[in-house]
Amino acid sequence: LTGEAFFDVKKGKSDFVVVAGNNKIRVVGTKFNVYFRSEELIVGCLSGEVRVQSNSKVDKTLTAGQGIKVSPTLSEAQEFDVEEEESTSWLRGEHFFTDVELTEVFLELERQFGIKIEFSGFNPEGRLYSGYFTTDNLENALNLVCMPMGLKYKIDQSTKVVIISAD
Repeated sequence: LTGEAFFDVKKGKSDFVVVAGNNKIRVVGTKFNVYFRSEELIVGCLSGEVRVQSNSKVDKTLTAGQGIKVSPTLSEAQEFDVEEEESTSWLRGEHFFTDVELTEVFLELERQFGIKIEFSGFNPEGRLYSGYFTTDNLENALNLVCMPMGLKYKIDQSTKVVIISAD
């Protein structure tokens, strides 16, 4: 798996295994979410159990309400609490961010809307964003991300957006 997927697996006679890069998530019958992009793995268990194996860093069984994040930028795996509403919001076209690099938010906008974002007189590196956007309308999504960050945007073509500093 590369990307993000939600699984609702019925209990069966054999294991169900999701492979994401060098990571394995084993399940028997459960609901869980897997996010895997740029070698970052986030698994959230909503019901049942999943076993997450990630190289030599992690071999952890998660039960309902538990999550784990494994990333090359982290010295050790981070465990966290999972709520179904939050974990599956992307299935409803809602994307929430808390202290996430702005570059990651723009990458998600590109993925969701099939656009290319360029920057003019502005560098998003090192800036953090907390907020959300929905995938029902590009301009609404851009407003939700750009306005609180003091940014403006220009849609040059249907697939190209230029982000400009408001200064």
